[in-house]
Amino acid sequence: MMKSRKKLMWVLLQLFSPAIQSLQLSDLAPLFAIFKRLYPEQEAAPLPEIGTPDTATAMAASAVWMHMSTMLSRENAGSVRQPPPFIRHHLQYLSQDKQKLLAQAREPLQIASLCNAFISVPDTFTQLMASLVEIWSGGSSQPSNMVAMPGTGNLMAVGITEPCSLELLDSLTTYAKMSLWNNVMSRVLKPSAGHGHLCLSPALVETYSRLMVYMEMDYGLALKTFLGQAFPSVWRQNNKPTAHTFLELLTYRLQRHIQPHYRLQLLGILYQLSSGVGGFGNNYQLQLSMESTALRLLVGLGSSDLPSQIAKVTSDNRLQNIGQLLSPDSEELNRLFVLVLARSIRIGCLESPGGWVDNAVRQTCNVTPHSWPQHVLDSMPESVRASYRDSPMLNSISRPEDKQLLLSTVDEEWRKWTSMASGPSQDVVAYFTREGAPSVYLCLLLKMLLDQGKIPPLAYGVLETLSAKTFATHIRTLGDYIVAFLLAMRSDPNNQRVYINRAVAALNELVWKYNVIPLDRLLLCMVLRHYDTSELSVLLVIIHVLLMRTREFKDRVSAFLTENSPEYWLRSDWHQKHVTFHQTYPELIYCEGVQDRAAHTQKTYLPIYYGNVCLRFLPVFDIFTHRLIELLPQTLRSLEQLLDAFGGLYRFHDRPITHLYHTLHYYQHVLADKAAVKKKLVGAVLGRDISDRSSGWCLSQKYQQYLTSDTASQWIPDSAYFSGLVQRLVEVVNGHVPQQFSRRDWRFLELPTPSLHVLYSTSVELLSLPELSGQDVGRSLLKVVFSGIIGFNMSVINAACLLLSALPESYWRVMNDQFMSDLQDMASTDSEDLASLDLHEFPPFSLEDLVSPPAKKQRLHGEDDAQTPSVFDQLFGKLFGEAAARTLALATSFWHHSSIGQLLCLVSFIKDSVQSSVRTEKQLMYVFHLIAPMLARFHSERPSCILEIVLALYNMLRTVDSTGDVSQHVDLICDFLYYIKYSLIGDAGKDEISEIISTFRTDSLLYSRLRFMVGPPKQQDLTVSETA
Repeated sequence: MMKSRKKLMWVLLQLFSPAIQSLQLSDLAPLFAIFKRLYPEQEAAPLPEIGTPDTATAMAASAVWMHMSTMLSRENAGSVRQPPPFIRHHLQYLSQDKQKLLAQAREPLQIASLCNAFISVPDTFTQLMASLVEIWSGGSSQPSNMVAMPGTGNLMAVGITEPCSLELLDSLTTYAKMSLWNNVMSRVLKPSAGHGHLCLSPALVETYSRLMVYMEMDYGLALKTFLGQAFPSVWRQNNKPTAHTFLELLTYRLQRHIQPHYRLQLLGILYQLSSGVGGFGNNYQLQLSMESTALRLLVGLGSSDLPSQIAKVTSDNRLQNIGQLLSPDSEELNRLFVLVLARSIRIGCLESPGGWVDNAVRQTCNVTPHSWPQHVLDSMPESVRASYRDSPMLNSISRPEDKQLLLSTVDEEWRKWTSMASGPSQDVVAYFTREGAPSVYLCLLLKMLLDQGKIPPLAYGVLETLSAKTFATHIRTLGDYIVAFLLAMRSDPNNQRVYINRAVAALNELVWKYNVIPLDRLLLCMVLRHYDTSELSVLLVIIHVLLMRTREFKDRVSAFLTENSPEYWLRSDWHQKHVTFHQTYPELIYCEGVQDRAAHTQKTYLPIYYGNVCLRFLPVFDIFTHRLIELLPQTLRSLEQLLDAFGGLYRFHDRPITHLYHTLHYYQHVLADKAAVKKKLVGAVLGRDISDRSSGWCLSQKYQQYLTSDTASQWIPDSAYFSGLVQRLVEVVNGHVPQQFSRRDWRFLELPTPSLHVLYSTSVELLSLPELSGQDVGRSLLKVVFSGIIGFNMSVINAACLLLSALPESYWRVMNDQFMSDLQDMASTDSEDLASLDLHEFPPFSLEDLVSPPAKKQRLHGEDDAQTPSVFDQLFGKLFGEAAARTLALATSFWHHSSIGQLLCLVSFIKDSVQSSVRTEKQLMYVFHLIAPMLARFHSERPSCILEIVLALYNMLRTVDSTGDVSQHVDLICDFLYYIKYSLIGDAGKDEISEIISTFRTDSLLYSRLRFMVGPPKQQDLTVSETA
């Protein structure tokens, strides 16, 4: 205790600080007793060095004593407590003149150590908080203390770039951190009074983002405040710079920490903003940032987040709030919504043809009409595919503009342009921006480059007049036009390659030289458009040449990867690197390259604290790789080349492991026999990350060796490999965290706990194994449990079932197969043990102590696990056989860990497979032991399914009764069925149950006990003899 007293006092300080106002004097007595016990020394300890990370714990005891002394003085208590001599020097330091003390505290860590002690002294605490905020906000910055921000227009920020360190934040109590967060937020929302056009300091913005990730700070309240107060405040003030800063925080700093329901709430706010509320939708840079943030919010949704947040699976109210999840203008975001929905259905096993899926697709198409090419539909779940295929309304949606009509329209507008080019510029602007004008102006710019080699300054007037929403429509049309144009050149195969190179070169100039189109926005539009097979081949060539054979983007990626680290929270020079990158590769979006140099009008950019084209490219790259996977094997070479060229960017991905898991899971049917592709994907997404971390951080040693090998399919995993994976998960779940994990700061990582990290990492490995089918992997995991290689206990069972529940149905279907095999084997086995066992002596529907030896017996007799028979050995092994009992244990654990979509598959499994196979009482009891533990979960999550299961049980009971086999445990069976009726279903299904019971043999014990289930017995039933 003496060794840990510093930590104990630090914990007491955390608890004491926020509760100081509500404590009574009587509450202090135990604290004084603790001090007397923990600090018996008579010698005073030396004053620790103030301003180090250890100061917080070293001074915790004196801070607690100061709080108690302040409370005593506030209550005018007559007695004065003498502090322990051990902390005398600490208290003398804290008791000196406050102004002198504040003057001595110059460093942030020194101020932080004082904050913890003076929480109960409001005036001093407020001064300390203000001093901390002043350090990062630069309260009286002069022109010499400013820093240039990316963009043009002489945009400057307060020149403080080093944010609050994590050591400082960790040394503050929770109450102090919350107070600091409130002060920083107030400063962020405060107009830049006294700074003119100065932006917020990069240090203050980064400090704000770091404070937001502290979960102990009531994270829900912090984010609610951010959404409920911060955003409305910038709306009211029409504060576009702060609004853009918030969007960047959401996009590049808080993505990993936003909970699903907040993501959907944010989507609604962003769509409202982009529709023009407060004039935000008219700012092109802000519009692009809002779309980028919405894009990240959508792709960051987990496999179960979207369905669970919309409503329950079988409930019609799922559709009530879906409108706020759809963009009123962006076809790309709504297409992405459908893709995320399809992914959720596939991974969550939520297949439900028609109903809510069909209505969701209909609503999406009503907002932004669209359709999908066949290769995308083929990869979607059947319910989504059927909604697009069978709905008359969706079939009536026209394809994007007819390509021949588009070519003719562009030619006609080109002739109009050439005839008006020598006329007044205002006439040109008025004509091409008139209401109802075709959205082909960017196509005309492309023709200017192809035919004339340049874009005249006259074109800038039209570009400047186009609104942000209209501009997006022009980008979509440009993508359609360049595909149609190059497709038309196929009539001249000798010159087709020349035309492709010229067209892509012109497109490249539109992006980089003339700053007309952001690369990520162009690619997003093109990869999500509906192109048929011939058009698709041209599109892939365009994107491949644009990305791989031009230097502009590849140079930017190379420079970004060389100079930056994904672990930004450990870097104090992130902003310097960020500004240097933008100075070397400026990102301009207002068509500066088109403007007349002599009459150049400089646009004022909003502050850019984090973003760049490389980071914006990442979610688009994810979508593009999915399109290439759908087209395998024709796109294999392009996929490999793109992953080689840009795979390094995955080090900066928000969710690399989750993205890889979703990809391998969703496209499992496509990638099942493509070991080389899976190896390439895992190597590109995680391979480079492994080199930056200690060995074993993500993938197992054997899999890392496989990744670095030259061949893709020579390695066949053995039983030792699967045992190692399960054992690793068991150890981490049980709290035995490997050393390479303990050095990581989980607050800033993709997955917040080691257990989740290992679960997803292992799932990625299992999904990408070569030479093994899903059934082979499933059987191997079952074998680990059945063989007892690493023991047979609940930890091993849970670990194996957690892995199975995270894999596609083809992997965990082996569980059902094994259950059916054991069930059918029971039909031919002797049931003598069933009659000799009194099942009332055991917990028939509990798995808690199934495989663990009784704790009391171990304590009384000192026996170990191997010597002490467990409930499993006493009951289930004798009753069903050892193999079948272990299958029952696995199945029960699996269905407990399963998602709600997987759990619904249990209903189908019982009705379609199990029900027709039950013939004996022993089989019936086996099924009861599977179903009973799941009834509570069905009752809380899907009560409508209980009746289906109960009817299946009665049908099985009818079959067994017809054979005359129910004789040994009639009372137990009836007790269970009466429990279901009176605790779970009531009178639901009364008619169906009554009809089934009426078919029982009237001379059977079952009939005599269950006839009261459905009401008063019939007159003829009263003569039936009831013998026990």
